[in-house]
Amino acid sequence: MATLRPRILYSFAFIMNSATGVLVVGLPLLGIRFGASALHLGLLGSAGAFVYALSCPFGGRLSDRSGRWRSGRRGSLIASCSLLVLVDCFIFFVSGLRDVFVIAVCGSFCTAFFWPPLQAWLAEIGGKERLAERLGFFNLSWSLGIMVGPMIGGFHVAALVRHKWERHAEQMLVSLAEANRQGTLYDWTFNEWLHGSSGHPMGFEQQAWSAAMFLYASHAVQTGKLALFDDLLAAKPAAAVAAESDEPILRPGGGPA
Repeated sequence: MATLRPRILYSFAFIMNSATGVLVVGLPLLGIRFGASALHLGLLGSAGAFVYALSCPFGGRLSDRSGRWRSGRRGSLIASCSLLVLVDCFIFFVSGLRDVFVIAVCGSFCTAFFWPPLQAWLAEIGGKERLAERLGFFNLSWSLGIMVGPMIGGFHVAALVRHKWERHAEQMLVSLAEANRQGTLYDWTFNEWLHGSSGHPMGFEQQAWSAAMFLYASHAVQTGKLALFDDLLAAKPAAAVAAESDEPILRPGGGPA
């Protein structure tokens, strides 16, 4: 049976939970934007959890099959991770509450075919004597991944400003502010992440990356400029600038493409 180095598995865990973090923060806020009630938000989290629970046994069984690249654990990890990143991209094309539910279900289905094979593989490789060390790095990897979700939200706003979608950038900034403002004891705690169904702030408070990217996004909306990135673009060779096309393409659901 094919094996992977632990560091590669850690990278998979980081990427997967980074993509998951985008959905955990973004989907409840998108639901609220499209008029979701408290019941809708509860069903949103329940639907994803239900699909994940039903799909996990099939994901684990599939991962135990030995054989070629596409039928073994390696193929399951790569396919599910790639599909979840693709699901994240569809956030740009959401046009209603139904789309939010579809993305939540698809994201949960992808994760069900990822975590069972990764955790089983992690336990088998390298021997039992270093299992505690591998599990420690594994937990560090997925924890770092789930933390970057709010930070990616800041880059999302900056990208909208860069493409001259000011109205959409302002709407996204309001959603990002609502996410960062929530706290258990006081406002503006800049938590690590939000609960997928209730939107309740979770994890540790006063996270620098969440606060920094909110300030970056706010500055971008107010000034129309992207600190650092505008300087990098200004240094791009003239020939490269002339060859590129920054014209947006309008598609159903809005957002630049």
